[in-house]
Amino acid sequence: MCAAKSSFKRIVKSKKLKTYASAVCSDKDARLDQEYKRAQRGRSAEQLTTLKSDCQVDDLPKGFENDEILFPYDVSKRLSQQVEVLLEENCQLRRSLVEAEARLKGVVSKCPPGMANHGRASDLAASKIVELSKRVRELTADLEVARMRCRAAELSSLTSAQVVEEKASNDVKPPDSTSTVKELTDKLSTANLKVCEYRNQCQQLKHELKIAQKVIQSEVGEGVNVTSLVTSGGSGGWRGRAQQIQTLQQRLAELSEKTSSCEVNEKEARKTESVARLAEKEREREKEVAELKQQLEDKQRKLEASRARSRVLENNQSELRGRLATLLEKTTHDDQLIAALTTQLASASDKSQDRSTANRLEQQNRLLENQLSEEKSKLTNLQSVLRDKDKELAELEEKLINLQNATTSDSTERPRSTSIPSTEQIHTNTTLETLGVTAEAERVRLLELLAVNNKRLEQERQSAIQAQDALRKERHKAARLETKLARQELEQLSAVSCYHNNSHHKSDENQSEELKCRLELLQEELMYLRSRLVNVEQEKYEDLRTYTSMLEHTRLVFMDSVRSMSTALSTT
Repeated sequence: MCAAKSSFKRIVKSKKLKTYASAVCSDKDARLDQEYKRAQRGRSAEQLTTLKSDCQVDDLPKGFENDEILFPYDVSKRLSQQVEVLLEENCQLRRSLVEAEARLKGVVSKCPPGMANHGRASDLAASKIVELSKRVRELTADLEVARMRCRAAELSSLTSAQVVEEKASNDVKPPDSTSTVKELTDKLSTANLKVCEYRNQCQQLKHELKIAQKVIQSEVGEGVNVTSLVTSGGSGGWRGRAQQIQTLQQRLAELSEKTSSCEVNEKEARKTESVARLAEKEREREKEVAELKQQLEDKQRKLEASRARSRVLENNQSELRGRLATLLEKTTHDDQLIAALTTQLASASDKSQDRSTANRLEQQNRLLENQLSEEKSKLTNLQSVLRDKDKELAELEEKLINLQNATTSDSTERPRSTSIPSTEQIHTNTTLETLGVTAEAERVRLLELLAVNNKRLEQERQSAIQAQDALRKERHKAARLETKLARQELEQLSAVSCYHNNSHHKSDENQSEELKCRLELLQEELMYLRSRLVNVEQEKYEDLRTYTSMLEHTRLVFMDSVRSMSTALSTT
């Protein structure tokens, strides 16, 4: 599409240039023809003088104005003939150029759109033709000047001939004929030089005309003669390239109509397919052009909407700038409030840490109290067991004393049978002594264990008291901090509400990190307390096992002693 548009623009531009050049050439040619006809009609001296002044004939020798100076008639006649020949050639060239330009215009106007690729060659040819036409006009102007000079020379020669005839009739010879002859010879030589120059210019013009004819032939066709076209005047049987293209197109249409009835050959089918493809491509391009136009309209609408939106946004921006100015004025006070609130939040975070430590200490104190209560219950049970054992030992001692008394009384009443009871009594005494020794040893051991448990209980009591003191202090601190925090919250509720919206996310992040750290610390403490609780349980379990083993051993010993005593009593 872009290439077609550019070629179309080049063709239109070349057409405009050619029309402008042809119009300028026709105007200048008409002007020159009018001047030539005017010069041929009037041969008076006044017209010649005006033409001399118009053509700026300054390089003519002064002898032309002097009637007394003689000029050869044959030379002037020959020059006038050459000038007439050149004028005729120039007129023919002008006519041929005008006709060629007209034909070129017709060819370009009748040129189909498929010939748009030849626009550059036609532009070059048009520019070359314009340059040649300018050169021809310059040379025609020079020829007109030479013609005027020749006419002035003819007039001067006629006047000089009349003067010579008059002088010959009077038989009067000029005094300085040699000087006049020299001047005339000089003028003749100068005239010959100018004639040579004009001849060279004419040759150059002919050469350029040949080049123009070649260019025209390249445009019109190689087998066409330009001179025959000029002589025929365009009315004969010659046809230009555009006409030939039209005739060929007509013949092609006729042949296509004729061949439509016949079977289509492969080449013609390919041609029709290519034509159909080209038509489809043209339709697609037309559709694309329509779509692009629609898109362009949509884009323009969107652009207008975006412009309106930008205006609205600019208005909103101006309003927001005003609001921003008012907010910036309030920032100083807000910064002060924020600084105060940050300090308060730091203190509040410290207070919250103190609260967390207080809660942790409370939990530890509760655990210690529970452990202490369990230890107290175990200790009371052991004390009750010891009391029972003491009671049993006291009963056994009483029984032992009673038995000793009974043995002494029996020994006094029955002195005869002292041998056998004494041995039994000795056996019972030994058993009772062993029982007493074992009971005393068990009592000593139990006292030692009781002392150890009392030490442990005292240590636990001291630690519980310390924990309770620390808990009491922390509770007191927490209560004071809560009162201060409530007072500050009531005083700075509005400031906190403003600051809370801005620093909510940051405070949440900091609190989350602090809570994570605290959670890790609490987990470590929990693991430590669990391990400690397991160790304490193991120690208590070992103590209970030792207590039970000791009690079982003492019970067995006591039962054995009781059985032996009962057997001894039964035997007695």
